[in-house]
Amino acid sequence: MTGIFGRLVVRNLQTTYDLKPALFVSLLIPNLMYVFIAAFAYEQIIPPFIINGIQIDYADFLIPGVVLMQVVTLSSLGGAMFWTDKHNGMLEQLYSLPVPRSYYFLSKLCAILISSLASGFAIVLLSLPILSGSLHLEYYSVPLFLLSLTACSIIFGFVSMIIFCYVKTPDNVTVYSRLLTTPLIVLSSVFYPLQYAPRLIRTFGNLNPLTYSADVMRASMFGTITTFEYLESLILLVITLSVVVAAKVVFDRKQLDTL
Repeated sequence: MTGIFGRLVVRNLQTTYDLKPALFVSLLIPNLMYVFIAAFAYEQIIPPFIINGIQIDYADFLIPGVVLMQVVTLSSLGGAMFWTDKHNGMLEQLYSLPVPRSYYFLSKLCAILISSLASGFAIVLLSLPILSGSLHLEYYSVPLFLLSLTACSIIFGFVSMIIFCYVKTPDNVTVYSRLLTTPLIVLSSVFYPLQYAPRLIRTFGNLNPLTYSADVMRASMFGTITTFEYLESLILLVITLSVVVAAKVVFDRKQLDTL
């Protein structure tokens, strides 16, 4: 059973991301441009921010947001592949295997986590020349860093999966993908601290789980952790568990449509 589950994880990685270095790099390049081009360009016109009493340059501020943008992109793509499996008849073939159907759900979760964490760590490592003077990861902040990465990948991967359970046509796949990711990225603290945003955007941002992920990741990377970030981590954990439960319920119901 363990061998079959492992093959399902590899199969999900192959069908979603093709496991080719060229594709992996092509998915990294657009967000890396934010780090090495946009961040430095904007840094000349955007003054440093004061976060929890520590001054942070805009380039440093943007990097955690770019990491999460990459995670959102890959995890949403992984969730969207559920529609492809269903549309191409692969889901029925997988269900015919002599293994529990929950294996598909769990293998999808593992594939989303592996791809998202790998790409997130790749962005952090490639950004180290910029972060070297401001990075303050401590033993107690590493779990928060991992939580922000993991929670973001699970939330957006499974929300995407829930949406694509109900999508009927291929044209709507791209539409719903854009409608899911773009507003949530813009209406969050990825590009700017929410306290500087207009009230309406600040209200939406405070309801956005991506804001919590970005805040927790920045605090863990730059040593600005306070009680508020621990509270955000708890909220993020609750949202993640709720999304997993909701995705499992929808997934179990949609299995009946394939019978």
